[in-house]
Amino acid sequence: TTSITLEGAKFPYLYYLRMIKKKIGQNWEWPQNQGVLKTIVYFKILRTGAVEGIEIDTSSKNSLFDTAALRAVHLAKPFSPLPGGYDEEYLGVYFEFAFKE
Repeated sequence: TTSITLEGAKFPYLYYLRMIKKKIGQNWEWPQNQGVLKTIVYFKILRTGAVEGIEIDTSSKNSLFDTAALRAVHLAKPFSPLPGGYDEEYLGVYFEFAFKE
C-alpha cells in the first residue's frame, strides 16, 4: 500500500495528489514475501513538475525494499506542473510504501 503526507502549506488539490499516487504506484513492484516492511521517501515537486531531493526519510531496514521505493519515485518523474493556485515554490511530499504478507 502507499500513502502521501505533505510538508508545510495546505494543498487542496486532491486530483494532483491522486495523480502522484497513480504515477508512483505504476512503478512500484515488490513481489517478494518479506513480512511487514515500511519506508518513507521524501521529495520536492517544483512548480514545473520537476522533482528534486529524493531521499529515504524513514528506512525499512531492508535495502532492497528501500531501493525499490526510490526507484518507483525516480521512474514516475516528472509530474505535471503544480496547480496555478498553489503559491509555494515546491510541494514537499512524504510518500509511504508499506508491504504486509
